[in-house]
Amino acid sequence: MHLRAKPRAVVLGTMSKMPVAGIVFITIQYLLGLKRLGFDVFYVEAHARTPSAFMRDGDDASALAGAFITS
Repeated sequence: MHLRAKPRAVVLGTMSKMPVAGIVFITIQYLLGLKRLGFDVFYVEAHARTPSAFMRDGDDASALAGAFITS
């Protein structure tokens, strides 16, 4: 028996580079819309830069950005 796999979609974004409501809202609506259409959806940060908005003394900016994205 052949089971058909869900289609996959990868959404590229910059939520940790520009963590403002507009950027986050636009990205989230794509993620949720594709999921509701039956896709397995994956999100990838596509800016290849240090998330400077999350930089603080002694903290790991990447860990803080990851917590922001997954919350």
